Amino acid sequence: MNSKRLVLAVLLCAAVTSCNRIGFQTRPSGPSVLLVTIDTLRADHVGAYQATDARTPTLDAIAREGVRFETAIAPTPMTLPSHTSILTALYPPHHGVRDNGGFRLDAKVETLAERMRGAGYTTGAVLGAFVLAKRFGLDQGFESYDDRMTGQRAVAGGFLERSASAVTASALAWLERAPRPFFLWVHYYDPHMEHEPPMPFAAEFRGRPYDGEIAYVDAELGRLLAELRASGDLAETLVVVTADHGESLGEHGELTHSYTLYDATLAVPLLLRGPGVPAGRTVSGVVSSVDIAPTILSLLALDPLPGVDGRDLASSWSGAADPVRRGAYAETLATELHHGWSPLFAVRTPDHHYVRAPRPELYDARRDTAQLRNLLVAEPQAHGSAVAAFEERLDDILAGEASRRAAQIDPDTRRRLAGLGYMLPEQPATATGMDPKDGLAWMGRYFDAVNALNDHDLDRAEGELVELVAGLPASPFAHALLARVLLLRGLSNRAARHAEAAVALVPESAEYHLILGDARLQARHLEAAEEAYRVALEFEADSPTAQAAMVWVEARAGNLRAADAYAQRARELAPDAPELMGRLGGFWEQVGHYERALAAYRDALRLDPTNPETHMHLAIQCARLGEEERVGPHLAGAGPVAEIPHLRNRLGIVYAAKGDPRAETIFRELIRRHPDYPTARRNLAVYLRKQGRHAEAASLDGGPTRSATRPL
Repeated sequence: MNSKRLVLAVLLCAAVTSCNRIGFQTRPSGPSVLLVTIDTLRADHVGAYQATDARTPTLDAIAREGVRFETAIAPTPMTLPSHTSILTALYPPHHGVRDNGGFRLDAKVETLAERMRGAGYTTGAVLGAFVLAKRFGLDQGFESYDDRMTGQRAVAGGFLERSASAVTASALAWLERAPRPFFLWVHYYDPHMEHEPPMPFAAEFRGRPYDGEIAYVDAELGRLLAELRASGDLAETLVVVTADHGESLGEHGELTHSYTLYDATLAVPLLLRGPGVPAGRTVSGVVSSVDIAPTILSLLALDPLPGVDGRDLASSWSGAADPVRRGAYAETLATELHHGWSPLFAVRTPDHHYVRAPRPELYDARRDTAQLRNLLVAEPQAHGSAVAAFEERLDDILAGEASRRAAQIDPDTRRRLAGLGYMLPEQPATATGMDPKDGLAWMGRYFDAVNALNDHDLDRAEGELVELVAGLPASPFAHALLARVLLLRGLSNRAARHAEAAVALVPESAEYHLILGDARLQARHLEAAEEAYRVALEFEADSPTAQAAMVWVEARAGNLRAADAYAQRARELAPDAPELMGRLGGFWEQVGHYERALAAYRDALRLDPTNPETHMHLAIQCARLGEEERVGPHLAGAGPVAEIPHLRNRLGIVYAAKGDPRAETIFRELIRRHPDYPTARRNLAVYLRKQGRHAEAASLDGGPTRSATRPL
């Protein structure tokens, strides 16, 4: 070799070494991997798991073409921590993500995606819900992490969820451009509450919407696999399908999940097919979601993740090893973090299911599959040794647990997650040590109240929450939600009292200070409102909602440049959040900058074209700014929201300011329909005085000496 060639070879070798160090390794020759997680899918609602009335042909085909694990147990009945366990092979006490929203995966914890990317795989993720947004840390190792929810299915609180068809479309778009081999994680959220399958599944599963959602996702997964088959990729792709947790559907007194540890919320499907996986094999025994990552890495002949709780299951389908070791671990800290109740911990084996609780539970897993007969009630002495063994197992796992303290998250994130039905702590609620079996009796009222609020039935929502607060006076969630309902009804003083109660229970909560500020602002206690907003910003400097509140603070003081800066910062922090745009519109409206308010509301409508609250806000602004031709269509878009007293009253105020007789019609209708809403009576009196009808006004507010300018 001459000197020039030698120099060229040395330089090429150095270049390759440098590229490897920064991630440009030679592409591996192994198969691609498609990891599919279907949110809230319990195993016994899948045909392959003996659900005779299910319609899951895609999942059933995967089971026939590969391996089905008979009993796979999720480590927790909550989306974020369970997915964290899937991707890290660690139980929640060891990866530190213990609940939705309030936790973030530490960057020091290595994930499956990081290991795959390090081996040269193209890595991508397509998520179906905000609860897995990259801000919570699961984007580690993914070159592409598609957590965009804009323009898809909207639920209370913003664009938080996108449909299975949209997820499939995004996954297929990624696959078109991704170099092979790839590691793609696809997350479908639809079976999560609220259960609202699209047509034709809604009609075909009338009365069974949960199963309709599952059938819909199964069809979309079928579309994804069909495209992989058509492109020739499926034969060289390891497909792994599972769920993060199940759904109670009313069993054990729980309507959904998070607060119990039974098979209804923990037993999930686990199916594998593809290179290295035999066809038509069923593996008995108990396995855990933490075993998924080690099994994938083993099948790809990649080095395992260090120090994990999971293990390689590949040997189990050959009969070389028993998949059962010491049972699968599960926990829920939501009971403690949300309400101050006792946390729950469980161990599931083929023979028994044990739950550590103030009143511990032990079930015969083979004979009592519904887990209804607690053996420790009927025969406590006969199971002492078994309980001692389970307790020792739990102690071993929890000995190395991470902190249970939630990291603070911004109120906008908290609201958006609340739109998915999640109750999120700022810090543990006042500890009561209550057994969750007792506390669950109250949760039906909470979900009834949330549903009523989403249906804009404020009377029913208030009634449920008043009862809930009476039963759980130390629950900040109940006080805060009741304050929100009372604000919508225009009952600002009562709203402020419950917001103050929430703040007293969790003084560090920016969210509760913001609700308190809203209540004080509605009551026209302006200095006190400003104080609450400033405290919220102090606690959460990067909260887009707190930044939006400062728009009102600065604009009210005449600092328009500072107000615009806060508005811009809020938009930068949450560019795709329609609720934030709506709040910005509301704050601009409060200080009389109506054109800015109109623009913000139109931004909100662009992000969520069907949002009824936004339509109502736009109807009010269009009436105020003389765009009468737009008022009617926006009122139609508002639907029942147009009848909410607080919002209807604002429309009346706009017409009253113009001397428009429609104001009188609106105020009188409010008085008739909502006699406990005093603002309408006062506003009608002000309007009548301005029309010179003093006697009529006096009969409404008790005398002619009242101010003619308040509260309008």
